[in-house]
Parts: sequence; structure tokens; C-alpha cells
Amino acid sequence: MPRRRRTPRPPPLLLDAPLAVATDGTLIANVTHAMAEISDDPQDLLAEALASGRQVFLGVALTESEIDDAKKRLDDAAAEVVAMVVEL
Repeated sequence: MPRRRRTPRPPPLLLDAPLAVATDGTLIANVTHAMAEISDDPQDLLAEALASGRQVFLGVALTESEIDDAKKRLDDAAAEVVAMVVEL
């Protein structure tokens, strides 16, 4: 039986932002910057990040539609927090 040829996958889109902030206040360094001398392959970078013993954040960028939805939900949540917490 002939072997199926794999279709080459395009390289993943890596964000170039050097730093991110998580909602818990954690500052997250982008491994594409922090470990750039090691590799530009995401699997290599993930392996190195995991081997570092540090906490690792995995994520993907939201689409424009997801961003709009998230902003609305965050705005609603923030309004609820202000209404329940702030006493003027």
C-alpha cells in the first residue's frame, strides 16, 4: 500500500508582542522573544518553556467578533462590580 504524502502545514502565526498581562495581573513574556535564540518552531519553544520550571500560559488571539463579545461582557461585569462594591 503506498504511503500517503502529508500536505505541508503552513507555519503557525506567532504573535510578536513581547509581553502580555493576564487578568490576574501576571506579566507574561512571549517565548518567541525570551527564547528566540533557541528556535522559531512553536513546539521547540513550548518544550523549552515547560522545561524552564516556570508557569506557562497557552493561548490564542481572539477574533474581532470574539473581542467585541468579550468587551461587552467585561463592560457588563465591571458595571456590576461597581454597583456592588463602590459606596458613594
